[in-house]
Amino acid sequence: MKYLLQNRRYIGDVSYGWRETLWQSKADYGRQFMKDKPTHEQWDETLRIVSDEQFYAAQELIAKRAGRGGRPSHKHAQAADVLAEIFWCPKHRRRLSVCGASGKHLGCPACRVEDPKERCLFSIVNRNLARRILFTHLADQVRRDEGIVDQAIARAIELSEQEQRPDPKRVGELEKELKRLGTRSRS
Repeated sequence: MKYLLQNRRYIGDVSYGWRETLWQSKADYGRQFMKDKPTHEQWDETLRIVSDEQFYAAQELIAKRAGRGGRPSHKHAQAADVLAEIFWCPKHRRRLSVCGASGKHLGCPACRVEDPKERCLFSIVNRNLARRILFTHLADQVRRDEGIVDQAIARAIELSEQEQRPDPKRVGELEKELKRLGTRSRS
């Protein structure tokens, strides 16, 4: 969608030659760079579909949303599963991973290849049942401790304030990276 909205033909611009390829002989490939002006500049008002104001307003919106598109990575989906961090195989000292039909269970991959008579009692866990038991137990613990809600709110405020303060070390690292990338693009 972004590619379509950035197509300059919507405003009648049929220019071409916006990119320049620089050959990297040692690496044996070409790198493309955007040029300030196209090789051949041409406008055809009969091809215009939208006004300049609409087109440039869309470009502003695209620029504001830069880096926030696409599919979520699989790492985030795995991290969201609470059970993945909690359940471990005591025999092999490793996390249980999703297994079974439709991922309904957590199991130890090492236990699965063993003889069924030697498998550990905890080698397979039903995920829905484990989640229900875990959350019920946590809810009971929260209900018993009257001050936990206030502590959680105070900690959340503290962490959000901490996140908003710039880390001088990280700022320095990013400035170095920016300088390094700036020198790379000129070569």
